[in-house]
Amino acid sequence: RGMALRFNEGRPMHIPDDFSWYLALGNGRLGDTVPVPVIVMLILFALCAIVLHRTRLGQHMYAIGGNREAARFTGIPIFRVEMAVYVICSALVGVAGMIHSAQLYSAEPASGVGFELDAIAAAVVGGTSFTGGKGTIYGTLMGAIIIGILNKGLNQVGVHFSYQYIIKGLVILAAVYVDVSRKK
Repeated sequence: RGMALRFNEGRPMHIPDDFSWYLALGNGRLGDTVPVPVIVMLILFALCAIVLHRTRLGQHMYAIGGNREAARFTGIPIFRVEMAVYVICSALVGVAGMIHSAQLYSAEPASGVGFELDAIAAAVVGGTSFTGGKGTIYGTLMGAIIIGILNKGLNQVGVHFSYQYIIKGLVILAAVYVDVSRKK
């Protein structure tokens, strides 16, 4: 974030109108009803579900998350799998950043602050275990929908942003409590 702020001295960079294809990524609609970001999200969720639940890479991810040492002893190439996970995550963050900057009509170095809390909350509320090895992409999608509704609802009601962070933190704590109590 420091490098992003330093690169342009903290000022937003406007996206010119001749990049209409790029701006449509965040603001376009398919048939005047379905927003393009929703279509992109559903396609990426489907691809991630296939990778996570139907490929050897997905099985290796679950194995490493469940028990790293056991995965290493079974011959799973932990370093390569972890690097693949980081590359996939980076690509997905890049797509999300493109959509976000298209929605803002600019690239702002300070935008996106706090999004990591929403991502963690969505995963945990969706049933992903903090200890690893458990969770589904479908649960994460449901968690993202719940957190999205929570964010919109709190904004609509006019709850101060500091209280919104507190409420989201309490939702994460409740989800972790349910996960821990379920394991007992």
